[in-house]
Amino acid sequence: MNWNPRRFAFVFFAIFLGSIFNGCGSSTPRLTALTITPATASIVAGNQQQFTATGLFSDGTTKDQTSSVTWASSNTAVATIVAGGLATGVSAGTANITATLSGITSGAAVLTVTASSTLQSIAVTPALPSISVGLTQQFVATGTYKNPDGSTSTKDISGQVTWNSGTTTVATISTSGLATAVAAGTSVISATLNGISGQTTLTVTVPVLQSIAVTPALPTIAAGATQQFTATGTYKNSDGSTSTKDITGQVTWNSATTTVATINTSGLATAVAVGTSVISATLGVTGQTTLTVTPAVAVGLKVSPANPNAAVGTTVQFSARELFSNGTTQPLTGAVTWTSGTTATATIGATSGLALALAVGTSVITATEAGTGFTGTSTLTVVAAQARFAYLADANASSLDAYSVVASTGTFTRLTSPVGSQGHQQVIVHPSGHFLYVIDNTSSVSVYDVNSTTGAATLDSTINPVPAGVNALITKGVVDRTGSFFFAISSGNTTPPIDALFAYAINQTTGALTAVAGSPFTTNLNAPTDVLIAHQGGAANDYLYVIDAGSSGSNSNTVAGFSINPTTGIPTALGTPTIPTGSFPQYSTIDPSGTHLYVPNGNDKTVSAYSIATTGILTQVGTATTITDGTTPATFVFNVAVDPSGKYLYVVDEPSLSAPGAVYGFNIGTNGAIGTSIGLSVVTGNGPTGIVIDPTGVLLAVDDNGGASISPFKLGAGGVLTAYPIVTTGAAPQFLAFYTAVAGQ
Repeated sequence: MNWNPRRFAFVFFAIFLGSIFNGCGSSTPRLTALTITPATASIVAGNQQQFTATGLFSDGTTKDQTSSVTWASSNTAVATIVAGGLATGVSAGTANITATLSGITSGAAVLTVTASSTLQSIAVTPALPSISVGLTQQFVATGTYKNPDGSTSTKDISGQVTWNSGTTTVATISTSGLATAVAAGTSVISATLNGISGQTTLTVTVPVLQSIAVTPALPTIAAGATQQFTATGTYKNSDGSTSTKDITGQVTWNSATTTVATINTSGLATAVAVGTSVISATLGVTGQTTLTVTPAVAVGLKVSPANPNAAVGTTVQFSARELFSNGTTQPLTGAVTWTSGTTATATIGATSGLALALAVGTSVITATEAGTGFTGTSTLTVVAAQARFAYLADANASSLDAYSVVASTGTFTRLTSPVGSQGHQQVIVHPSGHFLYVIDNTSSVSVYDVNSTTGAATLDSTINPVPAGVNALITKGVVDRTGSFFFAISSGNTTPPIDALFAYAINQTTGALTAVAGSPFTTNLNAPTDVLIAHQGGAANDYLYVIDAGSSGSNSNTVAGFSINPTTGIPTALGTPTIPTGSFPQYSTIDPSGTHLYVPNGNDKTVSAYSIATTGILTQVGTATTITDGTTPATFVFNVAVDPSGKYLYVVDEPSLSAPGAVYGFNIGTNGAIGTSIGLSVVTGNGPTGIVIDPTGVLLAVDDNGGASISPFKLGAGGVLTAYPIVTTGAAPQFLAFYTAVAGQ
């Protein structure tokens, strides 16, 4: 044989590749057979049988292939089978069940299907029962079946049949065969399945009332309390048995001694006075018991006012008395602790019961008495605040100006003016809406009572004006937001103290003012012009600021800051007691958040902005802003106001009492800085003095001291002001104040 190297290389390569592919093929087991279990099975027609297919592989392993194979029945008239191997018997006979996968078919499993038994009749038991009205009877349905071999069998089919009562006015029956007797008579009770029915007759009789038990037996309650009685009837049934039934609503109730206790048709007795009364229940027969009434006892607290309404920013003074079972009350025997259920809506002083409305909504006010543990509640409903009335001091008149107000239209309608002394300086509305504080030029602060429905204000002659016996020229005052304290400043007094800060605690019931310890205060004062209070959420105290307009000496042209003790009302100078202003600072304002103070500097024609720290310390924001609308500069800036949104600042310019003034508007930056002007200034009447904005932020009003008028403006989008018609006032009006409490508050 001739040697051929090329042929040898080809043969060697072919053998090498063959060995590689042969090795790869042997690494994956191949399905070699399928088996089915069970190999034989027998079921009744209509029943099912689960088969399982197991695969045998070339490496000797097995695996469940039940869900992978294709199942088949050789005779679908006898049995069917679906994916997953579940076979269903159809009719008597046999069928071969097979499984196929990857070209391999299992051996056949034999499924034998036998015929099912046939329902022949239904027996309903008990037969011909009798029960009384209101009772129940459980029926049973028993089916008799003929089996394939000719024999018969029985089976409880109560849960398979359809139950029916032939006369539902006599008896009803549930799907489980429970019959309920409704009225005397008979009804055919039937059970039906597959067209086969069985039946019996139920007789319903009327049970005979034998006796009535009135419970509770021999109860004792306090005068004013109530007791619910129950009447239970004992009945004799047609079968001789007895049954009971609540017949409280069927009997006639009676109290033998109505001066001791009364009772209504539902069995609820009310104790009237000490003694005993026989309580009876009658329905053909009578049952009774004796009710004993003892003296009234304390059962809880009565909180007043009951479920009041209040406007945001106003206050409600709650009180509590011990409530007796007969509805009478007596003074508390222990200290009361107050809580508000929704503090975001309203807060309340834990010991004072003074609630402050914060946001629209409701809050449950709860009083809890120490010692007794008694509680009482009242639901406070808080509504949005809006200007309802307006009050105005007239410096050259003997009466105040009073108006009803419609903020949305800028309408002021004069009310009957309250009469007071000559020369009013300022009107301050108490946040409860119950009182006005009027400062006059006799160095007095008087209290007026206000009707919250009509707005009528009446001088309370039973309360002496303050300060009494002090030669003080009071020029401006302020009440803290809870209405707990009143502060007023005086300047240039003829006898010491020359400059003073007066502080008073307010009686929430009468409005009377009582000087706090140490009043009047003189620290850091120099010709004070204005006094304001800032409140910040989260701050420990409220802070009071006095604008010092003195032209020389210590503390001239400054703002003096004080912390107010929330319990005593005593003002204490801040760590940084004063901060400089411009020349001759005038009537100032604090923004709604209590975080910024704005001070108009009259001589400088500027406004200074200050941030207020949570400690009350003031820090000037930038430099003072010159007041101009870009065309006309201000002459003498006299007063300022910030709208409720905190977005806009308005500045009153008063050239003189005999000349028209103006209002300048400015945007406020996020840091409280005074920003760009809002268009051109708007004209007011002669000698504008005060400026106020209603809580809804749609009405701005300026009182014109020299013009004897009010200049109202619509506060529109972007802070733009549009004039409403001028409103006539008394002589020399100043410091208009809006009233926001709701009617009846």
